[in-house]
Amino acid sequence: TGGSDLMGGTNTSYDTICVQGCAMSSVSMALNGKRYLIDQQIINPQTLNNFLRTHDGYLCINHNCNNLVLNAPNKVAPGKINFISEAEKPSADTILDWIRKSNPVAIAHVRNKTHFVLLTGYDTEDKSLFYVNDPYYPTVSYGYEQITDIITYEVELN
Repeated sequence: TGGSDLMGGTNTSYDTICVQGCAMSSVSMALNGKRYLIDQQIINPQTLNNFLRTHDGYLCINHNCNNLVLNAPNKVAPGKINFISEAEKPSADTILDWIRKSNPVAIAHVRNKTHFVLLTGYDTEDKSLFYVNDPYYPTVSYGYEQITDIITYEVELN
C-alpha cells in the first residue's frame, strides 16, 4: 500500500513512492528494523513518506522534487537517528564490519546510480556479495562492484 502516494512532487505518474521512493523506502526498512514508530504507527514507506512530506523531507533539484533530504529522518527520533554521510563506497571489509555491528545502517547506490537498497547481510563464502532488501526489484543481493556509493545513518536500537 502507498506505492501511488505522492512524495515531494505533484506528477501522479512520476512523483510516487513506487517510481521514486527507493532511498526513502530503504530508510523506512532500516528504521522499522530498529523498531521505530511514527505517531504510534509502524514505519513503512507510506508512514515515513507522510512524515517527510510534513517535515521538509524532500528537496527539489533540476525539477525533481523527490530527493530525500538526507538528514530529515533524524527528526523521527532526534539524537537516536543521525545521518552520517553519502560517500563513495568504503572497502568491502568496512561494509562487512558495519553489517556485523548492525551500525551504521548502510543504504547502497546500485544499478549505475539509479537505485538504492538497504544492505542487510553478506555471503559467508563470497564476502564481496551483499544481501539486500530491495524496495523495487526482486533482487536479493548485489556484488561489491555494483555498489557506487553509500548513505549511512547511525541508528540506535529503539
